[in-house]
Amino acid sequence: MGDKTGEKFSYIDYWEENYANGGNSGNGSYGVLAQFKGDVINQFINKKQIHTVIDLDVAMETN
Repeated sequence: MGDKTGEKFSYIDYWEENYANGGNSGNGSYGVLAQFKGDVINQFINKKQIHTVIDLDVAMETN
């Protein structure tokens, strides 16, 4: 992965290592933080009177 030596950060390597070490997608994907994010998005949709939303689910595959 990337570091201060100039190596580029690889999000693929990051997530593969994270899941390989028993990690998950993070606190923002569960519980009160996930609820908060959903509430913020829903408030925005309602305030802007958005009628159509496309969810581009970018899930990581784990083999």
